[in-house]
Amino acid sequence: ANVLAVGHNPSISLMVATIVAGDEDARIPMAKGAAAYLEIDDLQGRPAGELKWLLTPRVLRGPRFKT
Repeated sequence: ANVLAVGHNPSISLMVATIVAGDEDARIPMAKGAAAYLEIDDLQGRPAGELKWLLTPRVLRGPRFKT
């Protein structure tokens, strides 16, 4: 199954940290507008998954071309 989670900081960063490190104090910073892809094995375990990528808003906007 695929799940898309959308949220606001600090809760979304805490959720990502808890899933990939097993500890919300792991401090995985996510800027406003960032996107992360997690591969989750088992939500009962800690850590429960792996952070595959974390993209900043700048990367998501793509290249800027001068006109």
